[in-house]
Amino acid sequence: MRHAERSCRLSSNALALVLSGGPEAAFEARSAVRLLGRPIGSELLPLIELLVTELVSNSVKHGGAGPDDPVRLRLLVSDQVVRVEVSDLGPGFKPAPQPTPIPDGVGGWGLIMIDRSASRWGIRQGGCCVWFELERNGRSSTHSPDGHASSTLAGAHAHSEPRVPKATRAPV
Repeated sequence: MRHAERSCRLSSNALALVLSGGPEAAFEARSAVRLLGRPIGSELLPLIELLVTELVSNSVKHGGAGPDDPVRLRLLVSDQVVRVEVSDLGPGFKPAPQPTPIPDGVGGWGLIMIDRSASRWGIRQGGCCVWFELERNGRSSTHSPDGHASSTLAGAHAHSEPRVPKATRAPV
């Protein structure tokens, strides 16, 4: 069996990882996130590990990323935010307006956790890439008048479809 070609680029504040899909992918991605533990900070690291695990697991389960298929993880740490992107070669998806778990309670919590934890999140590449940002140092998320997320990192991805977590929405 041939496995997807792996690669890893690491700097003091960024990680770009290509790993094989399959059952070990989430563990490998979570372990790689720890390489940036110091710049991420001890308060955000467990949450980022959890959310990365969920997204990589989704790439395997829903995107069909097996051992021959690449899963890409990009993580960038700035003074303002930590941005994570997970992409695969799967069919993509369009998220529900309000993510909901599977009725039997066994699955479907990944995007709910992203929605409730991230300052901003969205999809790109026809749904094959899910990204999220977590604000650092207690900063709140900011949004432009057109409803799109605005930050130095989000501005670079204006073609994405940002979402604002329900927990930060003003009551109606």
